[in-house]
Amino acid sequence: MGVGIDVTGRCRALAGDSERWLDRARSWIEQNAGEPMESVRPGRVGDDHPAVLATLHPCAEDLEIAHLGAGRVRVRAKTSTVGPGYHGYLRDLLVRIGDDLGVEWETSEEGGGFLETGDHRALEAEFLDWLGGVA
Repeated sequence: MGVGIDVTGRCRALAGDSERWLDRARSWIEQNAGEPMESVRPGRVGDDHPAVLATLHPCAEDLEIAHLGAGRVRVRAKTSTVGPGYHGYLRDLLVRIGDDLGVEWETSEEGGGFLETGDHRALEAEFLDWLGGVA
């Protein structure tokens, strides 16, 4: 399965116009993701939810930012194909996009609570556990 990010949040701005908010999210990623970003585009995920899909690294699967309805956002990305540095980069990106676009991320213990704490040791331990299981 792999290691990744799967987090939900609430955004009051989404309650009214999801298409406009997702367009703002796409523009924000284009301006702030940096290199080696390859593409950012509108799309649909899951049960046909509107989304922004971003290829942020040539070896990574797409980052998905989906509107689930009722002001809820879900972000998913598999990070084990690139490694803990990429996971940390996405964590920092999500914190910034949350601050700039008004998303309050829900807390979780998954990944040692890395989204909330930024604890790189816990993240590296999770990656090592995963790699040990694969090996």
